[in-house]
Amino acid sequence: MAEKLKAGNGGKKEKKKLVERGARFGRDFNLVVGSVALAGAFITPPVIAAGLTIYAGINFAQAGGFEVARRFVKNREKVKTEKLDKKPKKQ
Repeated sequence: MAEKLKAGNGGKKEKKKLVERGARFGRDFNLVVGSVALAGAFITPPVIAAGLTIYAGINFAQAGGFEVARRFVKNREKVKTEKLDKKPKKQ
């Protein structure tokens, strides 16, 4: 609570947290779906297994993209709060 008041931009900070949570959900969802597809590839016939392996690879790539987005938003928020802390206050 004190951090919101200190930064002075409570609404924007909440929006960034929402974006970060969305990216985390997308990452976790794609990891689970990719893992299930990869596990299914081990128990299905080779013809279907090839497609499931490709699908799992796509999901893992998407999970990586969501992780990059999450880290970008988190670092951007950190840089903005550091700039606000260093900015001299006008009186």
